[in-house]
Amino acid sequence: MSIILPSYQYSRIYLGKIKVKGLKTNKEDKPVINLELERLKSIGLKDMFKDKTFASNNVVAYFPVSPDGSYAVRISENVLNEINTMSSNDPKSINVLYLDLINQEDPTRFENQLIIVSASKKLDSIFVTSLNFDSTKPRAWVIFYFNRETLRSILKDELKEKDIDVDNINYIDLEYGSETYNLHGEFYLARDAQFFPKSFMKRISEEDEKQIYSQSFNIYDLSVTTSSLTIDEIHVGGSLYIKPRSGKIPYQYPFVIPFTYSKGSTIYPDDLYLNSFSLNIKVKVKLDKINDFIKNFLQYIKRSDHLLQSIQKIAMSKVFVEGIAECKIAEYEDIIRVERNTHFLSDRSKFTSIMFGHLIEIYKKFVSEGDKIKNIVDNLDVDKFVEKLTEIVVENEKKINYNNLRTSKCMDELKQRIVVSILELSLHGISHLIKKALISKLSLNPGDLGEYIIIKSPSILIRNLQILDGFYFYDTLTVNEIQGEVKIFVKRSYSYDTFNFFGSKDYSDVIDSIKNIIYIKNQDFRCDYNWAHEKLQLNRSYQILQNDSRTVNNVKLSDCITQLDGYIKGVVGSHVFYPPRSMFRYLYLKKFYVENQIFKCNNNLDQNQIDAIYKELKRPLQYIWPRYVHQCFDGCYSCVMLQKRECELIDVQQEYRISKAGALFLLQI
Repeated sequence: MSIILPSYQYSRIYLGKIKVKGLKTNKEDKPVINLELERLKSIGLKDMFKDKTFASNNVVAYFPVSPDGSYAVRISENVLNEINTMSSNDPKSINVLYLDLINQEDPTRFENQLIIVSASKKLDSIFVTSLNFDSTKPRAWVIFYFNRETLRSILKDELKEKDIDVDNINYIDLEYGSETYNLHGEFYLARDAQFFPKSFMKRISEEDEKQIYSQSFNIYDLSVTTSSLTIDEIHVGGSLYIKPRSGKIPYQYPFVIPFTYSKGSTIYPDDLYLNSFSLNIKVKVKLDKINDFIKNFLQYIKRSDHLLQSIQKIAMSKVFVEGIAECKIAEYEDIIRVERNTHFLSDRSKFTSIMFGHLIEIYKKFVSEGDKIKNIVDNLDVDKFVEKLTEIVVENEKKINYNNLRTSKCMDELKQRIVVSILELSLHGISHLIKKALISKLSLNPGDLGEYIIIKSPSILIRNLQILDGFYFYDTLTVNEIQGEVKIFVKRSYSYDTFNFFGSKDYSDVIDSIKNIIYIKNQDFRCDYNWAHEKLQLNRSYQILQNDSRTVNNVKLSDCITQLDGYIKGVVGSHVFYPPRSMFRYLYLKKFYVENQIFKCNNNLDQNQIDAIYKELKRPLQYIWPRYVHQCFDGCYSCVMLQKRECELIDVQQEYRISKAGALFLLQI
């Protein structure tokens, strides 16, 4: 196992030890692990090869360092094992390597980070923090890789006395230097951590643009061109994403891990594609057609089962949410922001990470407000629609300045942003559909195609944003229209010479392929057809489970299965809005919720008996809940979503940055 170091603005690494001082309680009477981090030795990366600690036994061979010596890529277990044998063996301490990215002059800074790696033979766990938002106290993003049994062993007596386990503790007080950091976070299994590579596209030049299709749909214009594109794909690292198999909420570390980019230098490992073939889809919306565009979009997406899912994606978009603050409709801290920004290269270039707790807040609002949103859409009242979306993403409606919201200036600004959001979602969906069609038509592999989305608008947002997540690019316009374009290009130099035959007939073939991806006979959605067949199979499995005569602790498992089925049907089946499958278990299948249903089957059970029944029900659960939750959340792997490494975004982010309904709306198919 290698430990990815999720940072890059450092040139030294530290040897230290963590003293486990015991358990205590905080003001909320919650258990807190009290740790003290002590620095033993500082090592400059450039001098690492000369250092006796690292030079012995070829430790440096397992410790890749950037070419200019400004940061290390990752740590191998070989390094950690060797360091552990060199360090003292205090039974109450843990030997560690760590990075200190704390601003000593301002320990309250948002960017402060500590990455701590236990020098252990087996690193099976990670503790990660959500930031302490009290800006008056010392705070830091902390990742602590450690061995769970080591920590359990040191705290054995205190854990036994309080009848808790390390996994159930969410607080750590970390004493470091002259400060104490009150950390709030989660323990995860290291096996659940994934690394998603990141890159950003830099367009160098574009030539030989040729139009092969154009159509005016009254409210917007659509055109298709081919061109010879020279583009540089610059690899900047990646994102640490923890997707637990338990009921814990997923976690995405907010900072990009740049293993190939060094700030202030010219180290840019990249892939330069010269004269590559590019297929370009362009959309133009006149500002005086914005109301009609939004109305037509809402009318169009009503024909699918994903109306509220599509709308939720608009409400959550960075474009719309930041408009509320820009127009002074609500204070920034009162807005539910699902994505967190990390600046890269400049203040106008950003990578984002999901705040899963905030995402769940938005789900709950759509469940409670779904019927009201649907009624507004049925009446096609665009102003009311804008107002309702604003109420959804502001934590408390009383914090909304309705006087500002209802001015023509703010209302027009938010409508522009809704159109920009629709274009972002829809063009991304078109891009993925075209990728799937081109793979077979041009005999390409999934990794051979890249995407590049450009949005141009007079909106305030565009003046504050330039690059988002490496492939969304923004620019200002002086003309009274909003423009969106997606470029799907072949990641091969001189591929334009190979594919420049592509014309209107080939584009027509691509559209036919997209129709085959989306529809079956009679224009029924393939995703609906797939789910209907899945439900038939799951219902058969459910009937078998209901006939299960087994008992655990004198409780019939079939009774618990029926109870759980009623619970899931109640929380999902009775609402017009449903969450995506990727997040369902974190919303409704947490262990506490399932145990509550078990208790309803027999309220005389103790915790050990409930645990035994829960263990037996974990497998059957997978045959119950998918019967009520559509596999497609206005986008799934059967239609517009792509597999890992075929899109820059992690699965949940991709789900919220793409729209099948929007793609079909723009293509009018």
